[in-house]
Amino acid sequence: MSTKLEDVRVKGRTVQVSASVRIADLEGAPERLGIRGHHRHSGAVEDFSVAASELSPDGPSFLVSAEHSSLDRGVWDLFTVVAFGEFEKELRLGAERARSVEPEGISNLADDPMPQDRLIAYFTEGPGNLSIDRGGLLLRNTARARSVGLTVDENRRAMMLVQTAGVPKESDEYFCYLEGIPQHGGRQLLPTVQLGDRLLGLRLPLTAEMIGATVTVSAALNKVRTPLQFVGTEFWPARAAGFGLAEGEDGSVVVVKPGTRTRERSAAKPFTPRRVKQRSTPRARAAAAAKSLPVVGPALTRAVRTVRGGARERADLDLLVAMEVPPPVEFRR
Repeated sequence: MSTKLEDVRVKGRTVQVSASVRIADLEGAPERLGIRGHHRHSGAVEDFSVAASELSPDGPSFLVSAEHSSLDRGVWDLFTVVAFGEFEKELRLGAERARSVEPEGISNLADDPMPQDRLIAYFTEGPGNLSIDRGGLLLRNTARARSVGLTVDENRRAMMLVQTAGVPKESDEYFCYLEGIPQHGGRQLLPTVQLGDRLLGLRLPLTAEMIGATVTVSAALNKVRTPLQFVGTEFWPARAAGFGLAEGEDGSVVVVKPGTRTRERSAAKPFTPRRVKQRSTPRARAAAAAKSLPVVGPALTRAVRTVRGGARERADLDLLVAMEVPPPVEFRR
């Protein structure tokens, strides 16, 4: 028998694991597959809850997906369990894994959890098997980074601004993942620019020719991988860059055409300044009446203009008096 890690994810306090099993010269299929964790120090055993399994005898391999949301604090070594009736076989999981599984593992450090709630899925030295560090016991000095915004570099390409909790190290690495464009897809190591003591700029390989691509970024610090969520897409200068950035799922962004709406406008009514209701006075009423007069012929037009001008002058004087402001010279009588 052999097992292969197909996927591992960490969401909050939940660990999700998918694995496949191959059994040479087997007629039929095993009765059950599962994922099991062994506590490295106490010897406790925890079975993951199976979410889905594929045990068809016609396929080249059998699949299982399972998760666990309440692992105790400590280091857990993971196994794939193959069951035939009362017989069970445990296969250490992780040494063989799909190409889509990152060698740096995955963690929930981007959520800034409490120390006891830190979940770090990593691969052991040597064999490279999968283990879960709940509480950060082995990896205590975990470095952290978070995205703080976006900007445009000198080539009009996107640059993610990243703030680190400590001074950046030469061993720190940042990766970009492109999906939806086969000619540029996959994982790419990002070049970095030192902008400050704890501020980095990550140059993203995005252009206007990548419309429709989905982009995710992660940091690999001290052998621990942490996803970086995009921040500031609503302020992205799409016209200057030649392409827009719209928020996607799980902290990713989608490259869109300039002018594409990236956020739904709020359903609240826009602010409209209220007009100040002025006090009705005989002169104000006279001014309103003068404005409503019909104009017929040149002579009457000049007369109405005279009346309107005098009414406006008297209204301005009333407003200055109400505000206790001395009127200018031309208004004094």
